[in-house]
Amino acid sequence: MMKNNNLEIISNDIIKQLDKIITSSYKPWISPDQLIPVRYTTNEKFGGNNALYLLNKQQTLGFKDNRWLTEKEINKIEGAELKPDVTPLKIPFVVSNAGITKVIPLNIYNVAQVNNLSLDRIENQPWKDVEVIEDLLLQTGAKIEHILSDFAGYDFRKDTILMPAKEQFPSEGAYYNTVLHELQHWTGHEDRLNRLPSKDNQEYAREEIVAEIGNMLLQQELGVKAIQANSQYRAKIKEELQDYLNNDPKEILPAVKKAQQSVDFILNSANQKQNLQEDLKEKQPKSLSGEIDKILFNFKNIQNDAPSSNNIKEDKVAKRGLRK
Repeated sequence: MMKNNNLEIISNDIIKQLDKIITSSYKPWISPDQLIPVRYTTNEKFGGNNALYLLNKQQTLGFKDNRWLTEKEINKIEGAELKPDVTPLKIPFVVSNAGITKVIPLNIYNVAQVNNLSLDRIENQPWKDVEVIEDLLLQTGAKIEHILSDFAGYDFRKDTILMPAKEQFPSEGAYYNTVLHELQHWTGHEDRLNRLPSKDNQEYAREEIVAEIGNMLLQQELGVKAIQANSQYRAKIKEELQDYLNNDPKEILPAVKKAQQSVDFILNSANQKQNLQEDLKEKQPKSLSGEIDKILFNFKNIQNDAPSSNNIKEDKVAKRGLRK
């Protein structure tokens, strides 16, 4: 039979790996009001004192968009107009004329203060997309919405992965670590692996365990370098997950099985598992230092040590034969 202390060892190893992802109390993306201010029309970043001043105003005035424009620029945009009773901010503007330089105050507005503006954003992410992973996400058919926000999650009702704008993530590792976690939840939809959690806290805890283990396994398949950052809500349930596994180490067995099913579903959905693996070996670095391999190796060994019902029957037959 499978020994309980072996299960505890595996459970503790899994928790250590989850700690690397969950223990961080900060989000792997930058909140919208903390993005460097840029000009609406050109996406050019403000510099020096103006950048610091506008960044402060974004936060203190509650603006969730980091784009700004002058009244002159507003007047050039067809249909754009200031909202009623808005107050402009004033920034210094250097003017040179006939060898004379002077500084004049310039009225500037956040896009939230202007009606009838196109809010489509110019991509300004500080890193490049990882092509093979983007292809995988596309081929799965998962619906992913990016919007300037302070939230990442999977909406089961809309069957949609909700992500902050890519430019809010400081690195490709931060972005892909987050979206691949949410992709695990996506596989749980009733039309896929039917792993929808109920409102019960333990059900949510089980689903988070599956998603985090699946995330680690998929990162290893794809070669994404794991980072020690994740959403705040996952950090808050870390203690609950630990207590849950510590109270019943056997829970790790179905969790690992479901996580592997989730990863297999994602790769099979892409319908290019073999091609992806060949491409990824060439294009992506190895991740997780083989830690999860060791854990799953131990897990499989324990599974193999557990006698199956067929083996038990064969043993009984063999023993009867010896008695003869």
